[in-house]
Amino acid sequence: NNLANNESINLLHFALKKQWYRFFIMPNLTYSSSVENIEDETKENVQYGLDLGYNIKGLKDKLWLGFGANITNDNNENKFIWNAKAYYQISSKAYIYIKYLNANTSNFSEDNAQYYYNSVSNLVDKISATFNYNFTPKFSWFINYQYENNEDLENDFLFTYNTFITGLKYDF
Repeated sequence: NNLANNESINLLHFALKKQWYRFFIMPNLTYSSSVENIEDETKENVQYGLDLGYNIKGLKDKLWLGFGANITNDNNENKFIWNAKAYYQISSKAYIYIKYLNANTSNFSEDNAQYYYNSVSNLVDKISATFNYNFTPKFSWFINYQYENNEDLENDFLFTYNTFITGLKYDF
């Protein structure tokens, strides 16, 4: 019995961003449609979201705080997903970015649909931290740590991932 899941996912994301000096607000909508190639079963999902961000004046705009909230439909049940994030400019060449995400579901998009989480397990929550150093305006190095807490509902157990990623980035 082969339980492999071959799935095709189509994603459409639409957002409007309004900036008022140090504050921004961005309502968004994400539509996803997935087709399971084994059973030709189509699943559709609509995710409504709102992102907010603010640069702190007292710290000379070096600290940015953000918050995001989404409602998505997972198996005909509305799920609430939220995140809090902070970006701190350490120097003109270095910054750190920290994010906490609480989901308790699967099949959702995050970071303006840059990432799509589709797993048989639920993502309970995730903490990530990224340090970036710019050697030049176009060439930089980054290191990212991520802690993921997941729940397998079918087998009733929790498990975690600890991930380190590093790399060099060059903008053409």
